[in-house]
Amino acid sequence: MGKDDRREDDDGRIVADMTFLEDRPLTGIKVPGSDSAPKPMEAGNSSYPTDLPDLGKEGRGAAFRGALGATFLIGGVYIVAAAVLIGVLIFIWK
Repeated sequence: MGKDDRREDDDGRIVADMTFLEDRPLTGIKVPGSDSAPKPMEAGNSSYPTDLPDLGKEGRGAAFRGALGATFLIGGVYIVAAAVLIGVLIFIWK
C-alpha cells in the first residue's frame, strides 16, 4: 500500500507500525527473495521491557512453581464450584 493508495479521510498518521512484517508471510512458508531480516524497533518505541534481568535457575523454578500453583488453585476452585452446583441440583430435583 503506497502513498498513492490513501483514502480521502486518511491523514497519514501511523496507528500501529507494522513495517517489520513486510517480508514475513503469515503461513510460515519462506518466500524466495525475502532473506532480509525484520527491522528492529527503535529504542524507547516498544511498550515491552527489553532489559529483563536473568532469573537464574532458582528464579525460573520459583516462577514455574508459582504459575503451576496458581493454575491448580484456579482449577480447584472450578472443580469445587462444579461439585457444589451438582450437589444443589441433585438436592433440588429429589
